[in-house]
Amino acid sequence: MQAYRSQDLRNIVLMGHRGSGKTSLAEAALFLSGAIKRMGRVEDGNTVSDFEAQEHAHHYSISSAVVPVEWGGRRLNLLDTPGFPDFEGEVVAAAGAAEAAIITVDAVGGIQAGTDIAWQHADAAGGLPRIVAVTRLDRENANFDTVLAALRKRFGLKVVPLAIPIGTPSAFAGVIDVLRGRSYRGAGDAEGDVPEDRAVAAASAREMLIESVAGTDDALLNDYLEGKEIEGERLAAALALAVSTGEIVPVIAVANTSAVGVRPLLDYAAMLLPSPIG
Repeated sequence: MQAYRSQDLRNIVLMGHRGSGKTSLAEAALFLSGAIKRMGRVEDGNTVSDFEAQEHAHHYSISSAVVPVEWGGRRLNLLDTPGFPDFEGEVVAAAGAAEAAIITVDAVGGIQAGTDIAWQHADAAGGLPRIVAVTRLDRENANFDTVLAALRKRFGLKVVPLAIPIGTPSAFAGVIDVLRGRSYRGAGDAEGDVPEDRAVAAASAREMLIESVAGTDDALLNDYLEGKEIEGERLAAALALAVSTGEIVPVIAVANTSAVGVRPLLDYAAMLLPSPIG
């Protein structure tokens, strides 16, 4: 693994309720980056970050593990933490060593006790900038819109969609990048246009994103209220600043075990989350 400058490092703690897909998300990130040739499964006891015998036997994380992922000229050090409350000390320690967080929320179970605990730890660690990954969108009864609405109700309107799903749980096809206005399909995240049947949903999500980001920047807000078009680069720069200050929390749809949607998540983790030097 090559050496990286401090500004190209991202130390990111993965936190969330037990079973919300932290370990499989880290595994998918390694796979997409080319670090491993085949994704392991928690159920099979062969994932990279669950390496202890007890973790293999019980099929859940017991201690934190650092998963280095080289992505887009940067190194993302993903700190995969346990979800069980018995091992909360591991989460506290990892959050204290990170500059940002990805909080996983199960698209079927929604907000759970572990979600609130993860949010509290991110706040307690100096208000870590964070991204929410709504996971397991290929599972029966998964519902991204319901989870997003619950997140906004619980944590405020600063929580906004950045990548929304394409397809149904039984046929989860990919995601729409709301900022870029592009779709990404399959485990390889093949890029394309926004599907016609999701155009209205994509436009609504983009409006939600623009409105929230504009509220963090006076010049943007004036242009927004005057009905002016806010071009992509300007919006992206304002979004990055708002995420770094905790004024915006992006939400990204993924199916972690099949790696669908994980590429945009890694792109935005590298782009929006801060380095050790800010």
